[in-house]
Amino acid sequence: MDFFKRKTLRFPSREERLWGRNFFLPVITLIIIAAGFFFFLQAGGFINHIRVRGYSIVKNLYHAQEYGDTVASLKGDINNLTQELIGLKKLEQENTLLKNELGIKNGQLGTKNGTAKFLNANIIAKGFGFGAQVMIVDEGSFQGIQPGNAVFIPPNIFIGIVTNVSDKRSSIQLISDSGFRTSAISAGGVSGVIKGGGGGQIIFDEISQGARVKENDLILTTNESIGIPAGLLIGKVGPILSNPADIVQKTQAMLLFDPYLLETVGIITQQ
Repeated sequence: MDFFKRKTLRFPSREERLWGRNFFLPVITLIIIAAGFFFFLQAGGFINHIRVRGYSIVKNLYHAQEYGDTVASLKGDINNLTQELIGLKKLEQENTLLKNELGIKNGQLGTKNGTAKFLNANIIAKGFGFGAQVMIVDEGSFQGIQPGNAVFIPPNIFIGIVTNVSDKRSSIQLISDSGFRTSAISAGGVSGVIKGGGGGQIIFDEISQGARVKENDLILTTNESIGIPAGLLIGKVGPILSNPADIVQKTQAMLLFDPYLLETVGIITQQ
């Protein structure tokens, strides 16, 4: 019977083997390439992720350093401002003590004859020529200012008088104006007249020929001029300008203020 016949094994022929290899080899190669490409994409995404994260970390570290520098700078500024504030408070306290000692407090100025009321005004214009020495301030008749009011700067330095007044403005003639004059007395008791010399100069004039004038003595106001309290500082006695043959003596006098640096003044409204 055919059933019991031994079956013989048949091996693929060389042509069949070549065909199989030629068929499967490209397929396997494509599979390997596809797998490699897939792996490359996955690896590329991972590498890109690492790169982005690394850049983010470096960027954050840079900004952290930058913020740290900014914070340190701000701390330094705060410390400097704190020290300046402490210095200003100390200066304010010293200024308050000085004003109290000099009698300047709450709009009141202590003078030789008592207390005078004053108000502060800001300088808004200056006119300094060879002869004229004038200023304009931002306060006027609405604040009680009148022509003839004395003008000073702290602590008690007399600098001029009010000449013209409008509702909100006032003109001030400085003591260095060539048209200014007022009675004065030196700290040594020598009487005379302060005259404006123009160009920022003042003269201590009309001094008795027999009077002994001492250089560097302070010159003060008297109560002989209306509107000007006695005892305000005007200047210092300078070199003598007159000759022994003159009827009266006169000396150069030195201002106690710089007109160009003035920004605010006090105007005495009542004494």
